[in-house]
Amino acid sequence: MFALLLSLLVLPLVAKCYNLNVLPQPRSWTLSSAPPFPLFAPVTIVVDAAYQNYSDADGMTLIPPSLHAFASLFAEDLASAYNSQPTLKAGTSPPDYGIFLTITHNTTTLLDGTSTGEGYRVSSSASLITIEGSGARGAWWATRTLLQAAALNGGWFPAGEIVDGPDYGIRGHMLDAARHWYSAEYLTEFCHYLSFFKLNEFHVHLSDNVYPAATEEWRSYYARFRLWSNNPAFSGLAHQNESYDQATFAAFQSSCAARGVTVIPEIEAPGHALPLSQWQDSMGKQVYIDTDPTLLNLSIPGVTEMVENIWTEFLPWFETQEVCIGADEYPSDLADEYITFVNDLNTLIKGRGKHIRAWGTDEPSNTTSIDKDVIIQHWALFATDPYALIQKGYPVINSQDWVFYEVLKYSDSYPPTTNLTRFFDFGDPPVPGLTWNTSLFNWTDIPYNPSPTTPLLRGAIAPVWNDNGPRASTDLEAFYETRVLISVAGALSWGANSLKMEAYDSVREYLENIAPGQNLNRFVASKGPTVLSYDFSRSGLTDLSGNGYNAHVLGPVNLTSSGLVILSGGSLITPLGSLGLNHTYALALSLSSPSTILKITGPDTLLTLQNGQPLVMRASNGAEYPLRNLTTNATTPRHNCKARESGRLESRWAGSESR
Repeated sequence: MFALLLSLLVLPLVAKCYNLNVLPQPRSWTLSSAPPFPLFAPVTIVVDAAYQNYSDADGMTLIPPSLHAFASLFAEDLASAYNSQPTLKAGTSPPDYGIFLTITHNTTTLLDGTSTGEGYRVSSSASLITIEGSGARGAWWATRTLLQAAALNGGWFPAGEIVDGPDYGIRGHMLDAARHWYSAEYLTEFCHYLSFFKLNEFHVHLSDNVYPAATEEWRSYYARFRLWSNNPAFSGLAHQNESYDQATFAAFQSSCAARGVTVIPEIEAPGHALPLSQWQDSMGKQVYIDTDPTLLNLSIPGVTEMVENIWTEFLPWFETQEVCIGADEYPSDLADEYITFVNDLNTLIKGRGKHIRAWGTDEPSNTTSIDKDVIIQHWALFATDPYALIQKGYPVINSQDWVFYEVLKYSDSYPPTTNLTRFFDFGDPPVPGLTWNTSLFNWTDIPYNPSPTTPLLRGAIAPVWNDNGPRASTDLEAFYETRVLISVAGALSWGANSLKMEAYDSVREYLENIAPGQNLNRFVASKGPTVLSYDFSRSGLTDLSGNGYNAHVLGPVNLTSSGLVILSGGSLITPLGSLGLNHTYALALSLSSPSTILKITGPDTLLTLQNGQPLVMRASNGAEYPLRNLTTNATTPRHNCKARESGRLESRWAGSESR
């Protein structure tokens, strides 16, 4: 995908025409008058032998890749991008022509002055690009800059020097994988997409529930815990067909870490805890508050121990220095019990070598307080005051709802669209030219925000929620609705570095389409506006679009002068998977009898055509969605095709099928 898109753009450029709008923007980028380096050409990548096995010790992951591992993946991305065959080897000196990766320690600091292994320097000429990472991750982030810049400039990387590094150590995205099931393969693609914009954490919300509209029916409401253990003590806690076993979760974490992204798992309690209430209720035990079964009753003996046992079981799975315990939205009349619960989990998890994060929740207590080493993930000003928390000595992560929050499909409070004005003209009313940065929480009283250089300001994570449950949106919709949030949050949480909305908008969509290691956008390369076209009566199974996507058949299928005749059990198969937004799918067909059923299926959706039935699309989550008119939002009428009578069907949807 990456290769076919970029190969159309390999053109020589002069310095005046360079597009330098990579995301994020570097701290400094100085061009020289030398010719650019052709990244599309056969290239030799040399990894400094002295550092090829070096991996960072200052990152969040417990499985940090080596410099050589990062270089190997970079070579794969280059090969995919330009249909080339880069040569990768270790050496003691730069190649005469190619790319050299090495490590130069202690060359980059965060805004608070702390050294980081995520910084880098790139020196480039017509024959050599030298990447000096302040750590292995820094060298990796440099390769993301190379790929983006070359893509924006026809495959050429400008000569000159880049000096860059992040403002903060935490730059993340959160996805609610509890109230909607996402496969590990899908989450892995998401990780790869995050990496392209230098986000280094993927916070995965692993337990939660749809809030019961009728409390008395809570036992039947959707509530999921996404980790599956074979330990009999946790039988019934998770649904095996919609959960991750240890091997699956390990592979997911490893693939993310390979691209510089650490998975931060969250197990939510004592609020949003209906999965635990249902689990214990099935064994005849009450662990919840009578008036709200989504809340664990921490005053009941053994409830905290139950949660501790869950963490004890699953902590060994998590390849990260920090985990999230949830701990938000809990009633204030149990403030002391809540604080004791958080501190008990802090003690337990610290004893096993990790630190905890908790969502910001203001629990008024005159007798106790949350331990000062608990990292507070602030999300709402009515819940906590981030400035006051920092003044009290708490480390804080910015997940401010007004800036970041999106609820997929629909929400009055948090619509599933990114408001770019809040990022580039921060404030209410908007302050023209005030670009959001990680230190900005309060949008109505802007002076009342912490200093950007405070060491207690750890970074930012942008949350996306599935409050409306598992069938309100599809997997692909989660990407389409949040891809803008990901790229803008990645760009600005790294450091705004004078990035303007116009520059961001000019490259965003293009860069979304070329992020390596994933195809969430379901991009299909095409030489023209028609991606695929068959005229079975004239050209058989040959694709007339010019793209060469010729079909083949299986089973009882006949090519005739009237077209393709598919008998019961037969199939027409194209070489494509799914095609993303936006496209028109046109099909001329005749159904031989009212009982004839035609299925058009692919990796993401299934469309069934049958006389007298409305057009319904089944998505990968198993839910069925009626096709709607894009203008009126009306569902399609019941479809009728008389025997032997041709009809023409045109429809638009995300993720068309191929078979």
